[in-house]
Amino acid sequence: MTKELIIPDFTRRQEAEDLAVDAMCVWEWVLENKSSNKWLLQSFEIDGYVEIRWKMLEIVRAVREVWPKAVEAGYEDCFDWEFVPWFMEKCVDFSTDPWTIDKTKLPPDVSSRRENV
Repeated sequence: MTKELIIPDFTRRQEAEDLAVDAMCVWEWVLENKSSNKWLLQSFEIDGYVEIRWKMLEIVRAVREVWPKAVEAGYEDCFDWEFVPWFMEKCVDFSTDPWTIDKTKLPPDVSSRRENV
């Protein structure tokens, strides 16, 4: 009997870790801002934490879609402390049900650079 060598797929593992870290950045913003955002707070009160976590999946997917576009356009600020807060404040409308996400926006410094080119 020969044993088959199992080689872990580190690419998929890294992708999963990156997704988890991105999700934690978004979740951190939500927890830090839920009491100061009346729509977000209302969502927590009506839907609860479990439902909000599920809603975060869509937001994380959108953040991961817009982030490379911003970087490609010249965005240089950090992901977790600059980009995620900007995205959550400017691209996610918590006042709608379901929440709406605008994936067409880029951070202002990138947008202005594009206009000046």
